Amino acid sequence: MHKASASLILLVLIAVSALSLTMGIPSLNAQLTLPSGVKREETVIFDTQISSVANPDNFNPWVIGGQSTVIGVNQVCFSTLYYTDYKDGVTKPWVAEDLPTYSPDYTMLTIKIRKGIYWSDGYPFTARDIVFAINVSKANNKLSAYSALNVWVDSAWVIDDYTFAIKLKRPNPYFHYLAFTLIGPGIYNFMMPEHYYKAKNITYDKIHTDLYNPPLCIGPYVLYKYDPGGTWFLWERRDDWNKSSIMPLYEKKIVLWPGPKYVMFRVFKTETDKVVAMARGELDWIFDATWQAWQSLKGQLGDRVQAWLPYYPYFWGYDTTVRGIYFNNMKYPYNITMVRWALTLAINMTEVMTIGYKGVQRMTVVPGAAAWPAEAFLTYNLLLSDLLNMTLTLPNGSKIKVYDPSIPLKVYKWARTQGLLTRDLTEPEIRWVWGAGWWRYAPDAAEQILKSLGFKRGPDGKWLLPDGTPWKMKLNIPAGFEYDAIDLGLAVAEQWRKFGIDVDVIPLEAASFWTPQLNYGAFEVGSYWGISGNDPNALPINFEGWRCDYVKPIGNYSPNGARYCDPKFDEAILKALSSPPGSPEAIKALKEAVLTMLRDMPAIWTGDCKKLLPVLTDYWTNWPNAYNFYTGLKLWGNQMAQQVIGNLIPVKSSIDTPTSRPVNEPPPGTITFPTLPEEALKKLAQAMATPTTTSPSPTTPRTTTTSPTPTTTTTTSPTTTTTASPTTTATTTTAPPPAVTTAPRTFTTTVVVPTTILSTVVTTVSSVSTATMTATTTVTQRVTEWATTIAIAIALLIIGFAIGWITKRK
Repeated sequence: MHKASASLILLVLIAVSALSLTMGIPSLNAQLTLPSGVKREETVIFDTQISSVANPDNFNPWVIGGQSTVIGVNQVCFSTLYYTDYKDGVTKPWVAEDLPTYSPDYTMLTIKIRKGIYWSDGYPFTARDIVFAINVSKANNKLSAYSALNVWVDSAWVIDDYTFAIKLKRPNPYFHYLAFTLIGPGIYNFMMPEHYYKAKNITYDKIHTDLYNPPLCIGPYVLYKYDPGGTWFLWERRDDWNKSSIMPLYEKKIVLWPGPKYVMFRVFKTETDKVVAMARGELDWIFDATWQAWQSLKGQLGDRVQAWLPYYPYFWGYDTTVRGIYFNNMKYPYNITMVRWALTLAINMTEVMTIGYKGVQRMTVVPGAAAWPAEAFLTYNLLLSDLLNMTLTLPNGSKIKVYDPSIPLKVYKWARTQGLLTRDLTEPEIRWVWGAGWWRYAPDAAEQILKSLGFKRGPDGKWLLPDGTPWKMKLNIPAGFEYDAIDLGLAVAEQWRKFGIDVDVIPLEAASFWTPQLNYGAFEVGSYWGISGNDPNALPINFEGWRCDYVKPIGNYSPNGARYCDPKFDEAILKALSSPPGSPEAIKALKEAVLTMLRDMPAIWTGDCKKLLPVLTDYWTNWPNAYNFYTGLKLWGNQMAQQVIGNLIPVKSSIDTPTSRPVNEPPPGTITFPTLPEEALKKLAQAMATPTTTSPSPTTPRTTTTSPTPTTTTTTSPTTTTTASPTTTATTTTAPPPAVTTAPRTFTTTVVVPTTILSTVVTTVSSVSTATMTATTTVTQRVTEWATTIAIAIALLIIGFAIGWITKRK
């Protein structure tokens, strides 16, 4: 080998090393290469909230556990009959011609749908497609709508091509919210192309086996191509989009045009991959980034990347669903109400908010208080006085107020001290961003409660169950998706470890996190989410899925995943559902139901499913934000996606639809915060000035009751105690020994945790170590990309010197 050749090789190796040091070598899904003929400037690219697609060929949106809801089927292929407007909380017609007509006794409803909407194969969309979907779902227990329909629907029939009727088993003037409105619990697709299944000769009992590939759509897009490996799904705008479900929104000027020519949904293994993809200009929208990811993107892209708020804490805190720590109410000791309350009082939410979330979350203890209209109604108008006055009588006879409205102010002060927030906010603004308050941190009270139930501490200070065995908790979190839920689970687990409970955190992929663990009851405790709320009039049906009717024995599919059952809650919800929406009777019954649920504490609701949503403005502008609030940013739902993509304005190409009405993006203005009721602010201030505990009164009798019996896995519904009410006295009893239950299946997952740009699983408290997660999960610490790059560079240099030395010897 000549010296010149060796020198050239060495120079090349050094150049490669330098390049790798500049760019880093992230473990990214293969760099995006769009299919031939697809232009980047005509394509909007969305992230999905999952890290893998179990079966990329399956587009069936009706099956239990299907993933079609995040890869484009719900977002751009299907639509719902109604949608709820984020700005005012009002439910409005979409594919339906008008709101439904109910019979006087609310046992029957009639709905007219719009004419002129066609399936993507040219067949008209008619009432038959909806009645067919209802009848199929009632008959096939492998479909997600099976339980709800069999609880409520007696029969459905076609009146004419564009009119259908449903007979209900009991009065329910809210049924259209449940079945046909996306924002709310109506996540089912109650529409199936009848002609498609008849042509394929697929019977009702076999529809769950059909992949529905390629899917027929009534929305403005059809499937164009997808990666068989499940890393991307590309949809193309229909040529006949004026015959699709986008047309009603276009005619009402809710959207400017049908949307970009292509819409892509990309699946990423890690959040690092998402950040790198956006930095490369290959991703326009990230689903709820972590604080670390947002900081990295802002550092790299500056104003090219935007979020909902232009200043800290940046996030949008009014998604329609609520996060929480769910308990399996059929497993000991989590089937005991006072145990669940003790665990609640052992959480320091100020630390969870500041250390775990970095202040990027809005707190709420009220399930369903998510989007602003529901939050304003539930928290500030209906329940605030009850929350502020809710007390718990402890075993020593003292009383403690359990709601703490000062936590949002503490988070605000922390953010100012840390220099994260550089502007002053008023109290209404603080509470609009961070919430009204949360449960009080009272570890001493939690200890009293547990000891009164027979729990005790061992020599090492850790808690033992009443039978003397160590209390070992398994807490599920998502793996590689829904980072907000990961942050919550890790932060709460650390709080409970500090309190003395041995907690194993178990990261799970979506396929096992939801169906076998939550719905089939394998889990003990987990960081989950649910209960939607936006239209205040729809709130009774939002809670309806937590009734005893939806509880099944462990090992069976249960739509009520927490397996919560309280007849008092059921009675109140059914009373609300039998009263007209918004009526005094409905509101009174709703309040009773929600307070019953809060007293029972079947799950510890912690905050909104907030979204810190980075959007890239290189290719598309006019994204919704706090200055430009035309809709929310809930892109996992079809209504939001179609409203957003129908308002995006291209930067690098002209809008190619002659009937479009392009507009200029409005200049930044003053953010208008919702007005908090003056009376609510007075109540909050008064509560913060009131002592939180009182001494035990010698004349106050102590109540002694029998502790609840742990429920076994063969019991149909859990035993629920009612000892934790606003005026309840905690009991001093000896808890029974743990029930014998079938051990849940353990899913062992290797979680790769990068330490560079951000983390797939973010350690939320400095004292958390990976060792705490090794009991049931293998946790691997990945060397940083920079470290990897440097190592590669050094190796290449050594090889280069070796080549030079060999050449020299020759």
